[in-house]
Amino acid sequence: MSQRSALSADESCSDRSSPAPTTPTEVHTTLQTLLYRGLASSTESPPNSIVFIDLLPSPSGSASKSFVDYPMPSSNEDEHMWTERGLNVVKISPHPRHISEIDPTVTFTSPTPITAVSVFSVYLNDDLVHSEEAPLKSHGQLTMENAHLYSTHLLPDYWAKMCQMSDLSRHTIVHRVVEDRSSSSSLPSPSGPKVLFSTMYRFKYSTQSLPLQPTEFHACSDFVTAPADKHSLEYFDSVLSISPSDCYYSDSKPQTFYELPSWNNGPH
Repeated sequence: MSQRSALSADESCSDRSSPAPTTPTEVHTTLQTLLYRGLASSTESPPNSIVFIDLLPSPSGSASKSFVDYPMPSSNEDEHMWTERGLNVVKISPHPRHISEIDPTVTFTSPTPITAVSVFSVYLNDDLVHSEEAPLKSHGQLTMENAHLYSTHLLPDYWAKMCQMSDLSRHTIVHRVVEDRSSSSSLPSPSGPKVLFSTMYRFKYSTQSLPLQPTEFHACSDFVTAPADKHSLEYFDSVLSISPSDCYYSDSKPQTFYELPSWNNGPH
């Protein structure tokens, strides 16, 4: 598996000024542009899901101000809009949190062993501001299911910087899991690495009020957690689940993860 690498289009990119969408329509147009123009080449489809990460505004209040200055549609409207466009809508948590409370670990299952890497792209409105690659970590085969468990860190070289930003509402993270052929003897595909799975992350701020005294936050709760009395890998838990057959979000299982479909049955 290749070593993690990072490429930043602009080291101070997230601090630079960029015109903000002023209406819900413009916000939707910006994301639509990302989906159908900026994110997908002519040989690959756009992400088939969007993950909303609900955040509490930073104590500085900048995120709250932008929320007022650039009003967003209601949560139901926003999710309905993406559902109508054919995307699976996933909520990362039942309640909003400060971004510093989130340990950005994402867990995947695959029906077969894979050699793959995570590729991340970060957009500010429709401008690419950062991209990086990170390895998948194998946790072996689940004991109760015929599946192999993998995890990856979301933006390992950039997440700390995002935690320092006061307003992430205009940022979009695109996450693709692609075949890693660096150790393969086969010739590279003319269409580029095969995309095994893709999704998109968006941040939404809650309007609920902050406590009067700011809270000290230390290292963090997880996207993926295991119950204290369980120790086997089958108990990795993330609220993120995509059915490989019909690509919809399901919360029917108490332990859920992203499932990669059985892609290697088709031609390469």
